[in-house]
Amino acid sequence: MNRALSRKYIEMRILETLREGPLHGYALAKRICDITGFKPSYGLIYPVLRSLSERGLVEIAAEKVGSKVVKVYRLTEKGIKYLEENNELIKRIKMVDEKLKVLKSTGLPTLIPYIRRLYQEADKLPKEKVEELRVAVEEFREKIRKILGGD
Repeated sequence: MNRALSRKYIEMRILETLREGPLHGYALAKRICDITGFKPSYGLIYPVLRSLSERGLVEIAAEKVGSKVVKVYRLTEKGIKYLEENNELIKRIKMVDEKLKVLKSTGLPTLIPYIRRLYQEADKLPKEKVEELRVAVEEFREKIRKILGGD
């Protein structure tokens, strides 16, 4: 997913989640994780919430929760109308949600840190480790091909 598409996805996922009711940032991230299997970072959520607020799609209110005052995010009438106008996109967002949840359940995302590390250290790997890695990737690719029933 490219960056612009990812941002649009998280915008729509936040709006659709807030349709269920007002939430503070932590609860919003947790709810999105419940839906998709992935917890979005606060570094992603808060700038998107700010942008949605500036566009009039979300309103922010300070509410006391226990001894703390937290920002609670609520969908506005304009936000509700925006979701209704983008119903087809919401359907696609929900399909992505399901795919993300399935991928998360396979453990596949746990490979991401190792792939990043491989990229960072690729030029330092001894030839025998590169060959070992090539064989492992080939075996993994073959297993996936068999699971998917590909050529």
